[in-house]
Amino acid sequence: MPGRRRTGRFAIIGEYSAGKTALMTAIAYRDHLQGIPIYSNYHLEFPHTRICSVQDMDDMQQGTFVMDEAWYTFDSRSFSSKTNMLGSYILSKLAKRNMNAYLNMQSMDLLDSRFRDRMQAILIPQVHKQDQAGKPLILEVQAITKDKWGFYNFLPKSYFFDVSQVLDLYDTSEELDPLT
Repeated sequence: MPGRRRTGRFAIIGEYSAGKTALMTAIAYRDHLQGIPIYSNYHLEFPHTRICSVQDMDDMQQGTFVMDEAWYTFDSRSFSSKTNMLGSYILSKLAKRNMNAYLNMQSMDLLDSRFRDRMQAILIPQVHKQDQAGKPLILEVQAITKDKWGFYNFLPKSYFFDVSQVLDLYDTSEELDPLT
């Protein structure tokens, strides 16, 4: 992957079954098809490096990191834990490492404040179109960006993501454990 790219840290929030993991997987798969290395704390059916510990996160270089249920590891109720402090330190270095990070959870208040403060945008998916079994096919995503003063602003338009091609690339029932 030659050269640097614009990087960011993104929170993906929404209700249960809103398409958070589908959106994150679609983004990761798009990046994979562009030759960008993928790091993930959940299983993907395309080449990626599995992250099983916070220390594994420190080894990430040049790529895209997708973290399902990020609050399991970086819980707001454990703000002084060694895991939260090390994870926050690593997250702050990702731009220098040419990395994008996508962390998903039901709501921002579940995530440690050091992580919330470092998010540059929040993506909120909702199912726009689904199949007869209720699987999402197209997601409508509202984006909220953070300005240089730390205020969040809704973008005036929604974005639409076709996730129909990635539904078999992850397991919606995979149970995750916190990274240690």
